[in-house]
Amino acid sequence: MTRCAPNPGRFNHRHVLEWLSTSPTEWVVVLEDDAQPVDGFRTQLDKALTAAPCDIVSLYLGTNYPRLWQRGIQRATSQADQTDSPWLVSEHLLHAVGYCIRTTLVPDLLEALPEMPIDDAITTWARDQEHRIAYTWPSLTDHEDADTLISKRPTRNAPRKAHRTGTRTQWAGPTTELEYC
Repeated sequence: MTRCAPNPGRFNHRHVLEWLSTSPTEWVVVLEDDAQPVDGFRTQLDKALTAAPCDIVSLYLGTNYPRLWQRGIQRATSQADQTDSPWLVSEHLLHAVGYCIRTTLVPDLLEALPEMPIDDAITTWARDQEHRIAYTWPSLTDHEDADTLISKRPTRNAPRKAHRTGTRTQWAGPTTELEYC
């Protein structure tokens, strides 16, 4: 069902997406080298992707960054908890720690991929193509909170961690809107 790149540390996101674009699978899955998958990740991932309400799935929703989204994230996660929703849905990919895209969409994404950070680039392309992004709730990956290897990024003063990681017995269910506020 999914194909993962060998030794992904050698590649940036564009190269990984190019390599995976010809996969004979329904989904491509990209995990950064500092992603920390939950126990039972492959089983949970397969179940989540089978039930995914969107063609783009984020496996991580982080605390502290982006700062201006945190109020909207808190609102959405509280509502998702109240309704037992396994999915938060947005027009934005806020993090690229771990994400999945239907393989059939990857060539179009690569053709239009703007030169900007990958989360912003996927957001721009997805909005132009009217695709939404579904976040697994809870996140299926955490983020190792270490210094960034990207020299152009500003220094981070707060931890990079998931709001919540975990697993579910059922990934089919209602969605909750994740909006900037």
